[in-house]
Amino acid sequence: MTAYPCNSAPKDKLGYDRQFMLNLKEKDKQQHLLMGIIMAGLLYPIVGHFAVIAAIVIGLFKEYVVDEIWSLGEPDIWDVVATALGALLVGGIVGLAELTQKIILS
Repeated sequence: MTAYPCNSAPKDKLGYDRQFMLNLKEKDKQQHLLMGIIMAGLLYPIVGHFAVIAAIVIGLFKEYVVDEIWSLGEPDIWDVVATALGALLVGGIVGLAELTQKIILS
């Protein structure tokens, strides 16, 4: 991600600073979103709601250790945000499913 000096970052059609926006049209962000969903979905039966936290920590580890320290990629905080969003989607859907089940069975 390119850092721009104040007030010189590219703007979108509505005038918002694109440097500080999550663009889910990028293939990389879509892959991070999908990996957040997959990680949380696979971990949920094992660790329950901690799967969301685990997926976010794994995303942070990947960006910091693999991309920053080992220099195997380009570190980007928006990749972590996309991964966290995917994990939170799973947590929200599972939470709603559990709540619905409790309401129906009570």
